[in-house]
Amino acid sequence: MNSLTFTMDVEDPRPSGSKARRYDLITRRVLEELDHYHITGTFFIVGALAQKDQNLVRSIADAGHEVGLHSMNHVPLPLQNPTQFFRETRDGRASLQDITGQRIAGYRAPVFSLTPDTLWAPDLLQEAGFDYSSSILPARNPLFSFATAPRRPFRWPGGLLEIPAPVGRFGPLSLPYLGGIYFRYLPFRAIVKKLHQSDPSPGLWLYFHPHDFDPEEKFYRLKDCSWAVSLLLWFRRSQTLKRFQYLINNLPDTGFTPPFAAQIEAGDYDDAPLFNPPPQPA
Repeated sequence: MNSLTFTMDVEDPRPSGSKARRYDLITRRVLEELDHYHITGTFFIVGALAQKDQNLVRSIADAGHEVGLHSMNHVPLPLQNPTQFFRETRDGRASLQDITGQRIAGYRAPVFSLTPDTLWAPDLLQEAGFDYSSSILPARNPLFSFATAPRRPFRWPGGLLEIPAPVGRFGPLSLPYLGGIYFRYLPFRAIVKKLHQSDPSPGLWLYFHPHDFDPEEKFYRLKDCSWAVSLLLWFRRSQTLKRFQYLINNLPDTGFTPPFAAQIEAGDYDDAPLFNPPPQPA
C-alpha cells in the first residue's frame, strides 16, 4: 500500500497589498477538506506571514496538523548569506513555537532551493533546532535542483534528516509529479500509474500551495514571476481538488500518513542512509 503525506506551503504570492488576499481563505477551505477525510499533514508557513496572521497559524495547529517553517521571507537560499539565514531561520522557528505551542521540527526551503551551492544550510538548520528538512528536488530543473542527491530520505553528514521531493520519470524528464503545477498538468492516469510504481517506503508526499486550490482568483502577475510563469501557475487550478479527492476516494491501495514529525517520532526514518555530497568544483 502506498502511503502519502499531505504537505502545504503557506505563502503570499501577491505582488502588492492592492490585490485581494486569498491565501487565508483558501487555507481554511483546505483545512475543512482535510478534516472531512480525517487527514492530518504538515504545513510549512512563511515566518513573516505567520507573524501577521497568527490566528490562521493557530487554526492549522489546533486542527492537529504539524507546522513547519517555510523560510522567514520566502527568499531562495542562494540569495541569502549563511549569517542572515541562520539568524532569520532561528528567529522564525522561535516565533512559530510561540504562536502554536508546538515544537517546530521541520523546514522547507523556498522553491526547493537547497542545492549543491547551498550546502552550508543543513548544518545551520540543525544548529537552529530543526530535526529535518524537506528542501531538495533530486532531479534537473530550470530553477533549483540537486540532481545528484538521493531520491529517498537520507541524512546529511551532520545528522539532519532530509526528505526529498518525490520524483517520477515522464518520458525524458524526471518531475516532482505529486504537487504544484505538475499535479495539475500531467496526465492524471500517468500520475496514478507512477504512484502505483513507487516504492511504498516513507517519504512519499504531496505538496501544494493555497493558490493551487483557488480557481476563483483573478489572474495577475505574481511576485518574482514572469507573465508566462504566472499564467502557468493560474491555469487548471480547478483540477487540484478534483484530483486530490480522486486519490482519496478511488485508490483503495493509497492511504495517508500522519505528519512528518510524527513519522520521525515513530522511527520511520531511523534507517535513512548517510549522504556525503561530492565536493563542488572551485
